[in-house]
Amino acid sequence: MADNKLTLSPQKERNFWFDNAKAFLIICVFIGHISECLIKNVPFENGTPLWINSIYKFVYVFHMPVFMIISGRFAKNRINCNDWHTTINKLIVPYIAIQIFMMLFYSVTGYADVTLKSSLKPGYGLWYILVLGIYQLVTPYILKIFRHKWIILPLSLVIMFVYLYVAPYMPPPIPRIINFFPFFIFGYLTSDYKFDLIKKVPFKLLSVSFFVLLFVLITKDSVLEVALLTTKRVYNEYNELLDINQFELFIITIVRYLVGFVSFFFVMGICTEKKNIFTKIGTQSTYIYILHLFVIIGLIAFDRKYNILDFCANEFFAVIMILSAIPVSFIFVSSFVRKCTGWLITPKFDLIKFLRKTVK
Repeated sequence: MADNKLTLSPQKERNFWFDNAKAFLIICVFIGHISECLIKNVPFENGTPLWINSIYKFVYVFHMPVFMIISGRFAKNRINCNDWHTTINKLIVPYIAIQIFMMLFYSVTGYADVTLKSSLKPGYGLWYILVLGIYQLVTPYILKIFRHKWIILPLSLVIMFVYLYVAPYMPPPIPRIINFFPFFIFGYLTSDYKFDLIKKVPFKLLSVSFFVLLFVLITKDSVLEVALLTTKRVYNEYNELLDINQFELFIITIVRYLVGFVSFFFVMGICTEKKNIFTKIGTQSTYIYILHLFVIIGLIAFDRKYNILDFCANEFFAVIMILSAIPVSFIFVSSFVRKCTGWLITPKFDLIKFLRKTVK
């Protein structure tokens, strides 16, 4: 098949292309959370600088939809085998362990009061692990219902719109389960595609142009409300936060999904297929994802007590703070840190085996 077409082929070897994409995305996640932290906690003399607000909005337009698509792609084997045992041990068990540890961290740092109700709600940023686990447990049964798998994608979008208008207020993480499933199932459905067209130089140039244009439009928010395209908030919250009617909400939601899907191709377009210094970050992105949450929580908690972030009111130090996401990410994936934190992030505990032994 010609190189400029999408080809179907199983990919058995380590795919550095997607590892590099995950590295880019997880650094965007880290930068997004640092930017949010500065926006909400630093007393800038003339208000939060435009460039920080723009970075914050920029990464939230695309990073989670694309992450979900990639997650769906690499969940293929587990879903096809209905390997719920592995899903529970690799996602649900770590989620429970990290959730408990995070609640303890909340209490120790004074970040938030811990109650039974708050303990049942996913901790700061932890919704992603829980939602991913639910997707992997439920999707095998959804696939059995439909003869043609691709019908699940438009159906999931229809369900999202029905939910948006009929029952928009549900406890977490249900809104995110509904809102992000179209991206996840798209990743699963295209898991065998090699996307040869994206690897061509013209498409890479188009990808760079897309992100440059997106960033420029975000800095010119008075011209185009690109901020509405961010996925910082789930889709149903905008009719409450903004003065828009139901039709406008419908249009905004459609555009947000289109941008989310298109962003996947453009993110892949700017990433190299070759192994490089950032590839390791992609292969161990889970460590960065979990550990950076505790860093952000700690920064917020101690800033409330000691104003430790006030030095970032100087924009030079704000730049350093945001860029620190890159070297800190390398620290988080170092062998030493992974050995020290592996017991929490990638526990070896087999819950199913333990329960079977207990029952016997």
